[in-house]
Amino acid sequence: MRTLLLLVLFLFSLPTFSQSPPAVISVDKVNRVLYAGVDNPLTIVAQQKEPVAWEQISAEITSVDGLQELPIKGYNGHFSVNPSSLGPVTITVTTATGKAKYPYNVRLVPVEVALGGFSSRNSTAPRTSVLGQIGIRAVVVNLDVCATAPVTTYEITTITNGTVRRHINQGGPFDATGRAMINDLQIGDTLIIRDVHVRRPGFDGALPVPDTLVLTIE
Repeated sequence: MRTLLLLVLFLFSLPTFSQSPPAVISVDKVNRVLYAGVDNPLTIVAQQKEPVAWEQISAEITSVDGLQELPIKGYNGHFSVNPSSLGPVTITVTTATGKAKYPYNVRLVPVEVALGGFSSRNSTAPRTSVLGQIGIRAVVVNLDVCATAPVTTYEITTITNGTVRRHINQGGPFDATGRAMINDLQIGDTLIIRDVHVRRPGFDGALPVPDTLVLTIE
């Protein structure tokens, strides 16, 4: 009995270790993903009395140019980071209990091509609605951010009774040739908008959008 009592006292005297991380980061509305060229809001909570301060955080991105530090804005646990290129990002939070590192991936801002109210989810469009459009636009989707993606070029294809016409349009609005092709559309024709290139936030050059509109004119 004496031996059992000593064993119980020994077990209760052992130190305990918390399995909780020194800090927890959440990218608001996004999981483990940052988007290039826009402010990505971060909420950071740490095991400390005061809110996490700006001085406790650092961010680094590994790109084609090597390891680079990313500027972080904000205070009191609410921050934002704006990566200027693609690549893996590591956000480090320093607390009294040590450093915690959190990996993220940087992706391009998601963009959808639209012709007025029509997108790749549509298969038909009234002729009057199509003729009333001045061109196409690229819309940033699924992000609660203020960002634009100007269209630089795209291919317009029309199919009328087996006759195919193609034209590379410069800019988002229809140019003279593009406008003439749109005006010539009749009920039953097919309009295809593809190979769209846009200027995404954070990038100087034009990048393709994997989105194609195929509309049967009604």
